[in-house]
Amino acid sequence: MTRQWLSRRARNHFSHVANTYRSARTTDLEPILFVGDQLDPMRDIVAADVGCGAGRYAELLFLFLGKGLFLHCTDANAEMLGELETCLTDVGIENFDTHEALADDLPFASGSLDCIFTSNACHYFDLPDFLASAHRTLKPGGRVFIYTRTRTQNARSVWGVHFPSFSEKETRLYTDDEVISYLSQASGMELTHLKRFRYDREESLDRLIELVRIPHYSTFRLYGEDEFETALERFTSNVEASCEDPKRVTWRDENTMYVIMRTDLGEILGVGDHSV
Repeated sequence: MTRQWLSRRARNHFSHVANTYRSARTTDLEPILFVGDQLDPMRDIVAADVGCGAGRYAELLFLFLGKGLFLHCTDANAEMLGELETCLTDVGIENFDTHEALADDLPFASGSLDCIFTSNACHYFDLPDFLASAHRTLKPGGRVFIYTRTRTQNARSVWGVHFPSFSEKETRLYTDDEVISYLSQASGMELTHLKRFRYDREESLDRLIELVRIPHYSTFRLYGEDEFETALERFTSNVEASCEDPKRVTWRDENTMYVIMRTDLGEILGVGDHSV
């Protein structure tokens, strides 16, 4: 599958799940606390949330970074942006705007951003092009916070262990080596932190089956119809065989945070400048 936000399959998936996405996906507090610690000396922050989806992490960013945050929320799916706008407005957040845009062509002026955040989205990006776009739009010393799961971490999840072919289908996720390799080729961008997160999860088998059918991961869209039903039956049998109580299925999820800094002074204005 192409790493393009507007690929037909990805666009249709996110349009389909937009109004249920917030309740279907788990939102972790720990990466936001980590971001807050990294940005503690800063006061007013102009940032972008790239691949913001329905605003699950945007809301937490405002909660922990305070009123000094202005957040440009960007996504390639209009339905997701609509859900985000409703969510943030409903809780009284005003310091944001929305942009329907691709991750490799951020619509912001050169050198205008203090930070860029992206959560569980970078596997839809062409990472070298995203890093180039981030480099252009960040101020010198500005940082990119990429929260994601690696291919190996995905394989150890409840889906990777028990859902047939899940890890083989999900080829879009990056490995640490790939991220580090792309960074080594990205001018003026340096990895400053690599942090692992681990979460002990518990859910009923019925709820897991419900999440598959929503589907809460786009990976499930990569199965053919008959293949999907067969795999779901196998998943149910695998989980039942591995746990004593189907009402209390336990597993461990893992994620990674890459913190990348723009280290060069470079040209702040000039050719290729984008205005908000």
